[in-house]
Amino acid sequence: MKKNLLIFLLFVSVVFIFLSVYFIFFYKKDYRELCLKLDNSIKEFFLINNVKNIKRQYSKEYSQDNIKWIQKYYEIILPKDTNLEKFQNDIEKFIIKNKYELIKKKQKNIIEYCIGKNKKVFLNLIFYIQFKGYIAIVIDDLGYENKRIDEFINLGIPITFAILPREKYSKELAQKLLNLKYPYLLHLPLESSSYPKDNPGRYAIFVNTHDEDVEKIFLTNLRSVLKPVGVNNHMGSKFTGDKHKMQILLNLIKKENLFFMDSMTNPKSVGENIAREINLKFLKNNVFLDIVDTTENIKLRFKILLKIVNKYGYGITIGHIHKKHIIEVLKEIIPTLKEDGYKFIFVSDLIDLKYNNMLF
Repeated sequence: MKKNLLIFLLFVSVVFIFLSVYFIFFYKKDYRELCLKLDNSIKEFFLINNVKNIKRQYSKEYSQDNIKWIQKYYEIILPKDTNLEKFQNDIEKFIIKNKYELIKKKQKNIIEYCIGKNKKVFLNLIFYIQFKGYIAIVIDDLGYENKRIDEFINLGIPITFAILPREKYSKELAQKLLNLKYPYLLHLPLESSSYPKDNPGRYAIFVNTHDEDVEKIFLTNLRSVLKPVGVNNHMGSKFTGDKHKMQILLNLIKKENLFFMDSMTNPKSVGENIAREINLKFLKNNVFLDIVDTTENIKLRFKILLKIVNKYGYGITIGHIHKKHIIEVLKEIIPTLKEDGYKFIFVSDLIDLKYNNMLF
């Protein structure tokens, strides 16, 4: 009897160890089919409820702790005549009916639903009740120091940083942004009209730089900031007006599968025309925020930017990492702009929206 009991206990122990090993190392819970089913169901919901204005959507597959799932993201502008109470009730009924978990967040003009199971989000729905447009903020001149970047990151909005090449902290900051999954730009020094009074720096490309050296300098600068998603110009008011040199540079940028964002230091820049000719993805700055570094001026420049956003659906503005007052102004106005229906966005996301015909 005692022997049989010992054998039984040994058998149970072996089975327990086997199952433990199986669940730890071999068992995989696959939610992907469930995620796709949910996505199809929400598309039917959109159709029934006349939800058409989907401004942005994407999906991403995840794998963690032997669990696989797909997260789908929708960003939607609701019609002005939407009955919000009924619409929210209908969504919540849909979620309960399909036995999913719900997390809902609401701001003044934004409703966000995170839907999933077992703390895994399968579906992000962001509904804009009053969507006024996208704001892309670029912060230039990173590389000389490595302190202030955290102040901007801690604002909690997408900000596109532009890193000067081959400066003391260029590579360190590039690696930091890569680790944070922040897309950033090479802030490429180009010759200014007022040179040598306004010197773009040691690693600039000049109009009289030999054509074969343009590529050499550009690639060296590019590699010094690791893996930027695009390029914008530091100074460059003379260079960006030179058709021949800009053709060389923009073709190099295209060859590296990057985009060009013209800082517009020269209102007669040839950048946009050449980018169109060679089919290079292109954006341009609309407003410099802090050329005059006072809170009053920065707020005034933001008002000019908002007029552009209200008219075209998006706007790009450039500030500078070393300016004293920009951070305090951003801290003050960001919550209000969010509540008023503006969305902050990385420049690279704006590029995607533009070239997928998803902007106004």
